[in-house]
Amino acid sequence: MRQGEPATHVLLLVAGRVKVVRTSRCETRFIPADRFLLLVRSLGMETQLLRHAMSRIREREAWRAEIAALPAGPRLVRTLLRLATPGPAMPVDVGLDQTEVGQAAGLSRSTVSVELARLRHQGVIATGRRRIVITDVARLRALADSGHGYV
Repeated sequence: MRQGEPATHVLLLVAGRVKVVRTSRCETRFIPADRFLLLVRSLGMETQLLRHAMSRIREREAWRAEIAALPAGPRLVRTLLRLATPGPAMPVDVGLDQTEVGQAAGLSRSTVSVELARLRHQGVIATGRRRIVITDVARLRALADSGHGYV
């Protein structure tokens, strides 16, 4: 499945985590597009599916507007929080490397590196080879709420 190609099927993510930029392990189900549409119609879910799609588009646009005017520090903090998989487990692996986080935040890799160093110094994240781990979600949220991304 590649961006820009005709929509011929739907992939249903059953378990795992997927990063669209490259292949990673996950469990999916392949459903041909015509069967998916028949299923949606037979369940009377056309309206719900459309509402959900529109909601996701509005959410994405609101996110872009929110971070567009932010300086690098707050932008990175909010991006890390957005990318973190919610759950009780601590620490939280973001699942992306510095370049990918930079792309998600609209920042260069070098800017992300500088800002991550600040966050590492504060003890809210740890980094490793191609890994960013949030070690203190509550403190990271406090930094996001403070409006400047680091203290």
